[in-house]
Amino acid sequence: MALTKEKEYLMLRKHLLAIALIGSIAVFSGCSKDVHTDLETQLIYATESSTVESENIIEDDTVATTPEDAIPNQSSDEQPESTTPSVDEELNEEEPVEEETSPPPQEEIQPNEIDPSEPTDNVIEEPDIPEETEPTVPKITFDAVDEIVYAISPVNIRTGPGTEFDRIGQLNTSDSVKRIGVGCNGWSRVIYNNTEAYISSNYLTLNQPVIEEPKEVKYLKPSGPYAIPDYSIYNESEADIVKTVLSKIKENKDNLDLHEENIDFDQEITYQSYCKVSSFFYVYYGQKQAVNEVFDFVRSSGVDENGNRLCYLKIRYDDIRRFEKDLSAVKYKVDTILCSLEDGSEEYILKQISEYLRKHITYTNGKSSLQDALLSGQSVCNGYALAFNMLANRAGIRSDLCIGTASNGEYHAWNRVTLSDGSRYFYDITWYDTSNGPDNRYIHSKSNFHGSYLINDYSGC
Repeated sequence: MALTKEKEYLMLRKHLLAIALIGSIAVFSGCSKDVHTDLETQLIYATESSTVESENIIEDDTVATTPEDAIPNQSSDEQPESTTPSVDEELNEEEPVEEETSPPPQEEIQPNEIDPSEPTDNVIEEPDIPEETEPTVPKITFDAVDEIVYAISPVNIRTGPGTEFDRIGQLNTSDSVKRIGVGCNGWSRVIYNNTEAYISSNYLTLNQPVIEEPKEVKYLKPSGPYAIPDYSIYNESEADIVKTVLSKIKENKDNLDLHEENIDFDQEITYQSYCKVSSFFYVYYGQKQAVNEVFDFVRSSGVDENGNRLCYLKIRYDDIRRFEKDLSAVKYKVDTILCSLEDGSEEYILKQISEYLRKHITYTNGKSSLQDALLSGQSVCNGYALAFNMLANRAGIRSDLCIGTASNGEYHAWNRVTLSDGSRYFYDITWYDTSNGPDNRYIHSKSNFHGSYLINDYSGC
């Protein structure tokens, strides 16, 4: 009975080892899933067969034995040698080793083809990539029309009713095109080069725009004197002095090497005449220092018939040359400003001068000269009035300096202009330049908006 169980054990072990060896070969040789399934089947079959044999052996009570199978009597002290072969001996003697064979070449599977031997779950289908296409015209309703429209400004012509469509042309201002539809989305359907096209309706109009020809702008050409003396306010002696000084200024301009000693006027004049003459040159040079240094008077012991003390007037010619040199920067600035203004009526020119000074001068205490106003852009009323005076005279419009008392009782300076037709107007650029913007009451006024004043005479203030 012990021998029967031992054989049963050996037979089962033999089958299991053989199946394990075949399975290993299948794994290394890359066999398919079906091969592994077949091995499992063989393993189950071998197990069942061994079990059946074992049952048959156990049920058979008599087993025939041959002398070779007989077990000899052994003493109790001797142990029988084990007749169980080793695993390696069983494999070498009873089970031939199968040669390794390469798996048959598999048929190449083309993309998107399904191999019937493989489960369909393992097939990965490539997604369809849509081809790029032109944008389609959205569903927009168009009201049919038949009319000629015009472009109000340059506008693009497109293949569809939207900026995402290709541009195929352009209309310039006032160009016409035939419109056959007005879309609900703000686009118009038109006929362009015998083809339907689209233009934004915001750029189209039924009335042809009028294109104005570029206006040729004529600018001022400064031609007048920088200061115009009013000889009507001078007596003969005063006028002679003014003309003499102006001639020396012109000689200095024409001949820079000219040098002359001081000019002495032998004729006695009153102090009032001196003030009138020197005041003009204050307006001309734009600063009192020039008057004080250019003109010198020596009091005499005589008096005129009215009891006014007389004096002798002396003009320092070297100082005239020096102040003329200082004035050259101001004159250049004046000409530059006038060349930037448009030519037109006298009123239009004066309006432009007023606006320029309003924008470029800031009311600043302690600054009062012509140079302060035009070169530094800072001054009180004196600088405003002196700058306006020189600009207007250089533009060919007569202007005089008004010095007196303003309507608020304070010392003030403003201007009076005389147009070519003889009409006179008052301009107060200081009060025209207000924090709330220009106040047009203080330019081109027929009536004087201030109190008493003297023309070109600062001596009375």
